[in-house]
Amino acid sequence: MRKKETLLAIFVLGIGLTGLAGCGHDPEDAEKANSVAFMKTSKNKQPQVWFKGELDDGEIHKDSAINDVLVTKNGKVTDYSMTNITFQQIKGKNNDQLIKLAKTLDKKGLKPVIASQKSLLKEQLITAKKNLKEQQSSKKDWDKLSDAEKDAAKFGSLSDAGSPESIRDAQKQVNQYTTFVNQISQKKYPYIAPKTSPIVAYVNTDDNDKSVTAELLGWQGYTFTFPVADNNDQKDLTKLTHKADTTGRINKMDLNGIMGAPISILGDKYIGYYLYSENDDSQEDTFLITKTQNSKAKAQLDEAKTSGIKKTNTSLTEY
Repeated sequence: MRKKETLLAIFVLGIGLTGLAGCGHDPEDAEKANSVAFMKTSKNKQPQVWFKGELDDGEIHKDSAINDVLVTKNGKVTDYSMTNITFQQIKGKNNDQLIKLAKTLDKKGLKPVIASQKSLLKEQLITAKKNLKEQQSSKKDWDKLSDAEKDAAKFGSLSDAGSPESIRDAQKQVNQYTTFVNQISQKKYPYIAPKTSPIVAYVNTDDNDKSVTAELLGWQGYTFTFPVADNNDQKDLTKLTHKADTTGRINKMDLNGIMGAPISILGDKYIGYYLYSENDDSQEDTFLITKTQNSKAKAQLDEAKTSGIKKTNTSLTEY
């Protein structure tokens, strides 16, 4: 756990840095390069498009889920994470078409977020009404209790079901969720596009401090969220916020996840990385790939001397 916390601290501190030092190389076009490295191609002045999604039993198929469309340019990235895009939708499209599609689908992706909260509030209203009915039905039993038993109920020794306080609280819940359901149906929620973020990159090198053995890439992601219902009656469950992720979005790669040749999906060629989470059960195995027109292309980790890369002795994989 300490290693993971250290790694997260490195990323969080690094994400705010700009103008990172390093010996630069001319940026390459990911679609045409012989050796494709994420950070190096992200330096291109022309937008580059990458896709991040979930592996199916360690492989990528035409039906594999794509969670993020990443548009890089000048060493920065815009992460469109609500597109629900498919390989069928990106089939045969160039970068300009992909970016336009990502923007369109990301905007549409806000509707399911709102619909999910509407459904949740309606379910909670049903539950609140059921609870109120049960409390009202228990009033007769409450009225039969002695004063001593009622006092004991106040301290948790007996059930207070049917008590005036319980009925009042249950009615309050019904009123509150009725208000929420009405409000969320009437509110207009504007879409906010994700902000562009600097890319943070760290690498580990071998014992000779020459070859890169592991790489961590990270950037700031943004998420639309509603508050989670709890016992705080003052919380507005219809308030939608668009805010930066607490720790950002971290991607770690090592030599085991490098694609040595393009893969073909629905007639398009892709190159990139398999991101395995073998030491972290809370994470899914994912992929990070981009389209290529070069049948001889291969992926590689970024070189330590690439502009924007920082070396660290903290293990990027063993946590």
